[in-house]
Amino acid sequence: QDKKDEALLVLDKMIADMPGSPVIALYEMERSLLQLDVDDAKLNEIGLETLQKLAQDKDNMYRDSAQYYLGRYYWSNNQIADARAIWQQLVDEQRDEKMSPSPWVQQVQQQLALTIV
Repeated sequence: QDKKDEALLVLDKMIADMPGSPVIALYEMERSLLQLDVDDAKLNEIGLETLQKLAQDKDNMYRDSAQYYLGRYYWSNNQIADARAIWQQLVDEQRDEKMSPSPWVQQVQQQLALTIV
């Protein structure tokens, strides 16, 4: 419904009401993606910082998703080297994962295989 401001308010309240929850990083990631999608430079900056933090947090169980979306952000903003770096990190970290590999790896590998001229 394109009610981004309302969605951000709801996400802020949810995050504030669930300290210590195992899914809080998922809601923080959703909020950061929304912040990147609004027409407000300050919110864009906050969203990017949060997404970067989530992508580097080894305790974040949704780290692979954050790495994927951070790479997509970089890719769409013509920061190809940064996108490749974070996606390569995702692939490297998932290399030995046998039980439940990240669903993002195959998609990322396709992007990494592209040659940009």
